[in-house]
Amino acid sequence: MEAKYKFIFVARVSVRTAVMHAVLRLTGLASYSENDVDCPRLLQLLHFGEKLDSGNCGNTCDSCSKIKTLVEKDVTESTKQLVSFLQLDHSPLAFYFFDSLLDLSDILFSKTTTFVGVFNQRLG
Repeated sequence: MEAKYKFIFVARVSVRTAVMHAVLRLTGLASYSENDVDCPRLLQLLHFGEKLDSGNCGNTCDSCSKIKTLVEKDVTESTKQLVSFLQLDHSPLAFYFFDSLLDLSDILFSKTTTFVGVFNQRLG
């Protein structure tokens, strides 16, 4: 009887591990598809263990041709606001306002202003 329970436990652990690896692979795929900064050729070659000098792309992909238009932005103040917001007394509820971590990344990278509105609403 005891061996049966060990088998069930091991099976559950391996299912959880498989699910965790699947989620990590899916997250990596989503990250790759949404990445508009890094050269896709470079990312693909790195994934398969090969190396490419990023200058060898020749600016033929969208990401490399956009490099000149990127603007560096200091997000220190926004990060401080986010940390103080998450440290409020109701911090476990803080992530309730964000549908997903992708929404949070959009907020941090100024694709939306939801964070500012939520932050001001919670403090005001």
